[in-house]
Amino acid sequence: MAEQDPQLAAPSSATDSTGDAGTDAIAQPAALATDASEQPYQVAADPAVLAQAMPFNQEAAQSIVDARDKLMKSIEADIAWYDGAKQKRAFWARLIRGSMIGFGGVSAVLPVITPFNLGTWTIPASATSVMMVVTATMYAYERYYGNADAWMRFEMARQRLQRLSEEFELNWLALQVAGAGKPDLAKELTELIRVSSARYNIIQTETEQWISSFKAGMKTSVPKAAEEGKAG
Repeated sequence: MAEQDPQLAAPSSATDSTGDAGTDAIAQPAALATDASEQPYQVAADPAVLAQAMPFNQEAAQSIVDARDKLMKSIEADIAWYDGAKQKRAFWARLIRGSMIGFGGVSAVLPVITPFNLGTWTIPASATSVMMVVTATMYAYERYYGNADAWMRFEMARQRLQRLSEEFELNWLALQVAGAGKPDLAKELTELIRVSSARYNIIQTETEQWISSFKAGMKTSVPKAAEEGKAG
């Protein structure tokens, strides 16, 4: 195999202007789109510089493979967790919102049918109020726990992690093909750092969204009178 291209250690701007387009397409896998505020990992050394300073050895290559397998298992575990949590939240979101529609509709119909003569069956005068209270309680419960919001949030995170996993596998395969039997440790290590950072950012973004949603739910579910009394 030919000696490693010295352009790997150069900045991306220099590589883009002098490198071959076909080589760059394999050497620089497309990164998963992330938020501008997300910060990459802080690593001890540039993988490209490190690989040039240290010749290829089987022990280092095996360490990178082990790290790849560990990262893939972590991503698969994350996907499985989000998938299970999504299904639970979807069940409760459908149940609560469907019940809200049902109780709300009944509370609207009861005042209309109460004056009619229904024989021995009578509708209590307080039935409408009870239905409205139940509907309002379900609404407050849903706002506080945010089942529907969590359902959508978990599904988005699961899809992003699934995309990251498939992208990682394809990029790794491309690196193996480009290496022609001799792995390029710099490119493999760079891809590992990129994917690990992207995984962390996906989970961090979902957690920040949960915190924001939970705070909003607390504000809307706590009675205003209680807040004013606490402030006073």
